[in-house]
Amino acid sequence: MKRTMLINIIDILCLILLIGTTIYLLAHWSTLPNRIPVHWGWNGKANGWASRDYAWIHPAIMWGLFILFSLAECFPKLYNTGGIKITDENRDRLYPLMRNALNTCKLLVMALFAALIVDVVHGGKIVPYFVAAFLPILIANVVFWWVKLFRNR
Repeated sequence: MKRTMLINIIDILCLILLIGTTIYLLAHWSTLPNRIPVHWGWNGKANGWASRDYAWIHPAIMWGLFILFSLAECFPKLYNTGGIKITDENRDRLYPLMRNALNTCKLLVMALFAALIVDVVHGGKIVPYFVAAFLPILIANVVFWWVKLFRNR
């Protein structure tokens, strides 16, 4: 499948987030306390703590997910179409839509992890609220692309 301008822009934005937040964490490493919050209760207060070395789990997951999303992009036959049958007739319409769906999800997940990394550096004050706001955005993105798929089947 040919790469589109949208896919190229999304990959550039993802790489900016990946590289930028990795550098950001490195630049602020010396300011991190020895213990950082890693889990929050329903009340928004931290209730789980770990060594500051744990802060590297976020960039590691972020890089791993970027690689997995990018690899998945190469295998459109494996995409879950939500029951929409792919045929020779609709393949050229649906594969690009599915690829866009995958890539916009990739960008949103990279943005989430970037925000988590910045939040860890600043003491973990917004994580519960940010995640609560982020989930509807991710779900709306999936629904948007699924509706487009359904209409173009």
